[in-house]
Formats: sequence, structure tokens, C-alpha cells
Amino acid sequence: MVNGDDAPSRVLIIVQNLPVPFDRRVWLECRTLVQTGVEVAVVCPKAPGDPTFELREGVELYKYAPRTATGGAAGYAVEYLWSFAATLALALRAARRGRFDVVQACNPPDIFWPIALLLRRLHGTAFVFDHHDLCPELFDSRFPGGSPAVRRALVWLERRTLRSADQVCSTNDSYRAVALVRGRLDP
Repeated sequence: MVNGDDAPSRVLIIVQNLPVPFDRRVWLECRTLVQTGVEVAVVCPKAPGDPTFELREGVELYKYAPRTATGGAAGYAVEYLWSFAATLALALRAARRGRFDVVQACNPPDIFWPIALLLRRLHGTAFVFDHHDLCPELFDSRFPGGSPAVRRALVWLERRTLRSADQVCSTNDSYRAVALVRGRLDP
């Protein structure tokens, strides 16, 4: 796969909940892309002992020290703000090596669409949303009877992510239905 300049396409994959290559699904996607000639960079959290940057099997891995959520919903907010800031910094660092043709953001959380929109504005980067989980439903399961305002905010973030994406990959038909109904996407 090459872009219009006959240079290899570059893809940035953003993951927040697991380090890569420990996240096997994402790692298999990375390896498949590399095998087809695509240059792949990943921004993700570090596992203990991981380096901040690593080139593994042709995949550039940019990693940040994660913050673990403590103290309920507020702890998740702090964790996600930290991961957003760290991901933005590392995505811009990775972009210095060359523009990205595609950014693929995996959830949870549904917070990386502003980074995708920034890269779209700077470089015309397409945005693929890899819909791994339903964040509002995760909130409901972790915080039964939790704040309706937090749940509404999570639905809003999910909708912004879905509507900002050029393409959405859903892991199953029920997630696809959520993308179509709650995200108001055209099939």
C-alpha cells in the first residue's frame, strides 16, 4: 500500500488500555499492516520495564508511563486526561518522522478524536475508529447507579468519536448497531 507519492503509507494506532504488543489484537493488526508494506507507529502505555521508544518487527512503539485510576470516576478522569496529553505529545513526536495517512484510535476511552482531527487538519490524515468497547455501558457496569451526567458525557464522547471518524470498525453486530443508532452513522 502506498500513498499518492509512491512512498509507503503511514498509519498511527492509538491504544490506551493495554501496552502493545501485549494487546494481541492490535499487535496482529500492526504486523499485518507491516507485511503489506505500511509503516506503522503505535502510541500506547508502557508495561513495567518497557522502553519509551522501541522498534519491534518494523513497528515504531511510542510509550508513556500510565496513570492508574484510583478513587472512582474522578480517578478515571485523571487517568484519561493524562493519557490524552501523553498520547498527543507522542503522536506529534511520531509525526515528525513523516505525515500519517491514517490514524486508528482504539477505545476505551473515547477521547482521541481531537488528536485525529488535529492530524486531519495538519496533514489530511484519515481517521479510523476501532470500536473495541461501549464506554457508557462499561461505566454502568463499574458504577451501578452512577452519575447520569457522567454517562451523558460518555455518550457525547462516543458520538463525537463515531461522527469524527472516516471509517468505523465494530467488533460485532451489537456494536455496529450502537454506531448506527447512537452514533447516527450511515451504514
